[in-house]
Amino acid sequence: LCDKSVTERELAMAIRQTQAQLAYSSESVTHQALAIGFLAMLDRHERLESILSELSQVTPEDVQRVARTYFCESNRTVGWFVPVGDGAGSPVGGAAVPQWRVPNRGICAYASSHPPAISPETVVRRQLGNGITLLVRENPASASVSVEGDILAGSVFDTDKEAGLAGLTAAMLRRGTRRHTYQEINSALDSVGASLSFSAGRDDMGFGGRALADDFELQIDLLAEQVREPVFPEEELEKLRGQILTHMSALETHTGYRADRAFMEALYPPGHPYARPSMGDRDTLRGLTREMLTEFYNTYYHPQTMIMSVVGAVEAARVIRTMEASLGKWQIDRPPPGWSVPQVRTPARTITRRVPLPAKSQVDLIWGVVGLPRSSPDYHAAMMANLILGQLGMMGRLGASVRDSQGLAYYVTSSLNASRGPHPWNVVAGVAPHDVERAVASILAEIRRLCEEMVTDEELDDGRSYATGSLPLHLETNEGIAGFLLAIEEYHLGLDYLERHPGLIRSATKEDIRRVAAKYLTLDRYVLSMAGTFA
Repeated sequence: LCDKSVTERELAMAIRQTQAQLAYSSESVTHQALAIGFLAMLDRHERLESILSELSQVTPEDVQRVARTYFCESNRTVGWFVPVGDGAGSPVGGAAVPQWRVPNRGICAYASSHPPAISPETVVRRQLGNGITLLVRENPASASVSVEGDILAGSVFDTDKEAGLAGLTAAMLRRGTRRHTYQEINSALDSVGASLSFSAGRDDMGFGGRALADDFELQIDLLAEQVREPVFPEEELEKLRGQILTHMSALETHTGYRADRAFMEALYPPGHPYARPSMGDRDTLRGLTREMLTEFYNTYYHPQTMIMSVVGAVEAARVIRTMEASLGKWQIDRPPPGWSVPQVRTPARTITRRVPLPAKSQVDLIWGVVGLPRSSPDYHAAMMANLILGQLGMMGRLGASVRDSQGLAYYVTSSLNASRGPHPWNVVAGVAPHDVERAVASILAEIRRLCEEMVTDEELDDGRSYATGSLPLHLETNEGIAGFLLAIEEYHLGLDYLERHPGLIRSATKEDIRRVAAKYLTLDRYVLSMAGTFA
């Protein structure tokens, strides 16, 4: 970079990517405020108006001059981290060289209005001829477009012997099509600062990305190509398999991952799709072949199970035309696969799992039960119960008691994982090995109090305020709105859900919260897993 000038193409691509990042960040009023304060501190906030024009004036000579100025040996700091011992835990007998990062110098351009509301009047819902459900929200105040979607092709369709197949299939969609290689797809997206990603969860396969409005058609054409025409090239499959196996090696010594793995295996019966790791394990991953990926794709990828939301600076008519011309041509002459998850209840007894890991200074523990699907009538009361237990303020009642008052945990929080199926409702905590038993007893005491006593008026008011007040922040960006629209369609909430949401939150009473907590957070039967070095 110092010796040879960058090409005009490289510079044009870098400028386009930076323009895209500025547009993406300008969607959020939080980032707009940060940008104004950042510039006021270092220069003048008026530079927000000129930053794009300044950017376009950068030349290859400027890049080389700056590289020669700063990328020199006298200006360099190098740090080494040298593990001591078996590498499984924290180094013994010596401290690591501390790391530090240069702050991100990106500047945000500010938008002119608040994010739009979601209602039947502002959202266009259309079902394409092949069964794809499309939701569009125009946002002319933005310069970009966000796309979110899912297909019912998650790891629930894996078998125990083929665990990880859904995840590997989804990840391979980006690795080459009939028309373009992995490198060509990346180059096309990078050249305009756009993004596309695919990943499979337990219930479905999700995808998402964003681009500048001018590049929307390019983004959708590439999305359609990857969804409709993957070829799962053998060379890319082996590269990806190697990357995942390397990641698994790191996870084997991660206390949080090992505790979660033991928790799910104990909470759900053998053979249940939630009991097996969605990533698979070493043995199953090594056994997955290109033919198996192709068969999984041909069996479970179907337009009639696809939902997609588009939000940004594009007219709904333009989105529908683009979709009809690309993904709308995805035709399959078979019915979509049926989706179901076996109903399951929390085990009838208390189950404890301990996973010893050497040289760990922290034990990660998970307490939990089988929760409820998002469609349950108990959902809003359960959400309020979870907020009060382990979310509000600094991790709710659990944070106030277990962490702050007693000092028994580095962190402690609760999570209600309500989705299509019966996912867990759990409490997670990181504790010192000698505090495990006392921390567990304290967590159980807070759960018992929630089940037996009414929450206070103040807690109820705080929970309601948080549940309604946090939504506008979530809907600051195109990406946030697109994700919210996707959930509305997934769980059949209706396009008027945002308007009804405050009333639904207010309808959850103190009695409802106690009833739902007692119904699900059972103290005579639950699973407790932990991983680390035990005292």
